[in-house]
Amino acid sequence: TTISEFIAGPALEETIVTNGPEYREKFSKIIEKADVQGSDTKDEQAIKKITSTLSWNWSAFLFSYLWLIYRRENLLGWGLLIVVWFFPYLASIYSVESPSPTLDTISWVVSLSVMVIVGIFGNSLILRNAIRAYGDTTLSAVRKQRSPIALWLAILLKIGMLGMVILLEFFNN
Repeated sequence: TTISEFIAGPALEETIVTNGPEYREKFSKIIEKADVQGSDTKDEQAIKKITSTLSWNWSAFLFSYLWLIYRRENLLGWGLLIVVWFFPYLASIYSVESPSPTLDTISWVVSLSVMVIVGIFGNSLILRNAIRAYGDTTLSAVRKQRSPIALWLAILLKIGMLGMVILLEFFNN
């Protein structure tokens, strides 16, 4: 199966579940930019080209690591969650002894950079995952790219981390 056939056929809806027509148009532009229309869905070089193609996704930008976890980019999503939360935590610890605008600035820049980078590659990541999920299995239940349980776990973890930062600030003042 070529990547173009995959995008044009019913397999796309089976792997991404919702918004098939909207994504079909975006994915067609991505494979055209990457010049991989005739490539096989199992061609790793074509998949790498797709992944490195820029295609903006607002949800990916606004929710960055939560969106990555939801889209089953677990390693990247959980890693970024730790990194993005590490800097504010570090800033809150060191700001007790001496306020550090540098750490606050670094924290803000890291968070914004993560949001922009994830947003820039959002649709390409969805397409890559759809192609891989379709190639890995024929079970539609396994093909689904979403992980609501992991998303809720990440949201609860984020709320817990926010609570810890608030408690640290409260007890340090």
